Amino acid sequence: MLRGLLFVFTILYSGFLVGHPAWGIVLSPDGHIYFTDIFHNNGTLWKTDKTGNQLAVVLTQHHSHDIFMDDSGAIWGTDDDYISSTEENEIHLWKLSPKGHKKVIIPPTRAPGELGGAVFGIDASEQIYFIFDSQLFRRKADSAPELVLDHQFGHVTSLKVGPDGNIYLADNMPNRGRIYQVTPEGVLSDFGKFLKDAPPLDPPFPEPQFDLLFGMTFDEMGDLYVTNSGGRKLVKVTSPKAGGQIISAIYRAEAPWYPVGIALDGAEKYILEVAFEAEKGNFGPRIVHLDKFNQKTILINVEAYLQNNPQPAQAEYKKKIFLDIPKEWQLNLAMGILIGLVGLVIVIIQSRKRKKEDKNS
Repeated sequence: MLRGLLFVFTILYSGFLVGHPAWGIVLSPDGHIYFTDIFHNNGTLWKTDKTGNQLAVVLTQHHSHDIFMDDSGAIWGTDDDYISSTEENEIHLWKLSPKGHKKVIIPPTRAPGELGGAVFGIDASEQIYFIFDSQLFRRKADSAPELVLDHQFGHVTSLKVGPDGNIYLADNMPNRGRIYQVTPEGVLSDFGKFLKDAPPLDPPFPEPQFDLLFGMTFDEMGDLYVTNSGGRKLVKVTSPKAGGQIISAIYRAEAPWYPVGIALDGAEKYILEVAFEAEKGNFGPRIVHLDKFNQKTILINVEAYLQNNPQPAQAEYKKKIFLDIPKEWQLNLAMGILIGLVGLVIVIIQSRKRKKEDKNS
């Protein structure tokens, strides 16, 4: 009887956990892939390359669902910790420089209105957008949150600041899954709807609340890609600028896997997937690579890798002279050092010349 109850509890908890998995995956300028994982080490940020032969730990003890990479190659994420003694969530915003230095941008807070939760996005000016109480807010690291527009969303599970500077939200409640577009000025419009199957043919979970939209990204044409857990699929939504929207499932994962995150490198796609089986529970993640012809290969399976490498390496970063100095300052600093060295040489030459003259006199 007790074993039966424990089994039921495990299934219910596993369903809850995977109902809101980690979906963050980004590609760095130097060709590495970073992705989030809440199944190992109480939350792990992993690093691999496009061959998938190596896997390295970047951060552990970080319960981060999504990550974002800015133009400098720095990675941003939130760490959401559950405080069991007070039954509260404590969240902070962190930033990891391209050299691997972590900095806390917004200190830990238990006030959800200060930062929201796992759903966040950052624009080019480092303005932070997040969902709180089903509404869209924004803030700077050193300022108070402000409401972007007066609108109650349904169930937003993902947020992305697009290349056009607009904010895109994946809302699961209306029209079988909907993508909203919000301008920085707070103007709301539709980008796509009816993105989920009704009902999905082979969902990971029978409960409809676990049929969700997760990771989003854009290609060079402005078309949006979004993952759908219930349909086990990657959906492409053509840009309205193309003259009429086309919504199509361009990839479906085989059970028990389902896609949650997506990153693009030109026409090539890197899909982050997790899996669930009633007897086994949650496992993964893995990364699937689709080439420009949508031919599929398994780039890396974390579970399989850890079986052969139970203690993966810590991520290494190349050390450079200029560490985290902004690029626009580096030339001025180099010129200053050069001028200083030239001046030092002149002083040495003049000093020797004076000594020689004094000796001759």
